[in-house]
Amino acid sequence: MLTRRRLEFLRALKKIQQEEGKPVHYTLVAREMRVSKWTAYDLLRELEEEGYLEAVFEELREEKTRGRKQLLYRLTPKGEEVLRLPGGEEWQALRSRLLSKLQEKGRATRELIAELLSELSQETSRLARSAYKLAVLLASLEEMGFKRGKKLLVQYLARLSSPEQGLNLFTGVVLANFLRDRGGSLPVRECLRRWLEVIPNLTSEELRCLLEFLREGLSRGRNFSPDTKSF
Repeated sequence: MLTRRRLEFLRALKKIQQEEGKPVHYTLVAREMRVSKWTAYDLLRELEEEGYLEAVFEELREEKTRGRKQLLYRLTPKGEEVLRLPGGEEWQALRSRLLSKLQEKGRATRELIAELLSELSQETSRLARSAYKLAVLLASLEEMGFKRGKKLLVQYLARLSSPEQGLNLFTGVVLANFLRDRGGSLPVRECLRRWLEVIPNLTSEELRCLLEFLREGLSRGRNFSPDTKSF
């Protein structure tokens, strides 16, 4: 499990890695975090085992230790990605921007969907791309007239025990509405297909982050209604 403390160690290592321009020795992380070198060593080994760090061995150049190697660490793509999760400036800015788009009034929904799909194609982060896909699906539900069931869906999402269950429930609702109304343009259906493919590969942090975004998107959308008679 990636606790707040472990995130602090990842951030500390990233800071040193950026300053030094190379992999980092655990003693430097220990100094930055003000812990013993053995505490830092153990925690970095755990982060390596979980895929957030990569261990590299560098040969010492000093004459007395020449031929010996030292253990260094650097962030993996997974480690870089997790630092962009909630609390990171990039994610918060993207989240706010997408929610603002979903709340815009006086704008054709198809135009909004086209814009979201265009911006999606320019994103490289898995978290950002997933958030855009959810935004497209939320807008598509609106286009199909899914209004009165939103609050009830939010209530169901709050009762589920895991973020993955919540996202799967939402996906099922989208599929049901597509089948019932034969809705969704070809690009939107392709977006849904790719969303189905990515869900199993998301980390627990990404799932939690995306479910929070989904809940807020449902609650703050321009067609949100307190009526729960229809689902």
